[in-house]
Amino acid sequence: LEEIDDGHKVMFEIFGGYMYLNLSIARLMGARSSGMTPELVDMGFFGSQSSLPAYVPRPNDDDPEIVARVDGLMFSWMTATEFPRLDEHVAEVEALVAARPDLGTASEAGLVARMREMMPVFARVFATHGEVSAAASVTMGAITAMTLAWAGPDSTCESPAASVAWRRSRPASPCGTSAAWSPARPS
Repeated sequence: LEEIDDGHKVMFEIFGGYMYLNLSIARLMGARSSGMTPELVDMGFFGSQSSLPAYVPRPNDDDPEIVARVDGLMFSWMTATEFPRLDEHVAEVEALVAARPDLGTASEAGLVARMREMMPVFARVFATHGEVSAAASVTMGAITAMTLAWAGPDSTCESPAASVAWRRSRPASPCGTSAAWSPARPS
């Protein structure tokens, strides 16, 4: 993702107490991976009823080297069984909580100082949160794509997995009783 400055790969930002998602980066990753699309990324975040503007393809979207790097990152996310950085954060936060002074007796200046001391911790933990959230959305997008490919867009009620994906992508659209599971489909 050469278009994104290494020092400023902002996935989330907080302004005025509201968190904003930089969907452009997620859509770019969807465009530059095998089997994913910006539309599947949008569906993962907003469901099928999105009113987002269409993704505008970029010159490097089909670059084999970039696609291989994005695929490698996504594959590592989808196959990870451990996340050591998350374990490190848990240990760090537990140690901070155990060593925390009595905040009920702290002065306002002491509370402000404590919060300022915590800002680097918040930044590290929130950065990891962004990566974990991206990994989860990529994995859900892959599951959605496989489910829809398996069940077919016009037969979404034929399998239990497709039925769940279909129901969750719509506010209220339960499967009718006329669709039945087909033994011709893989199980």
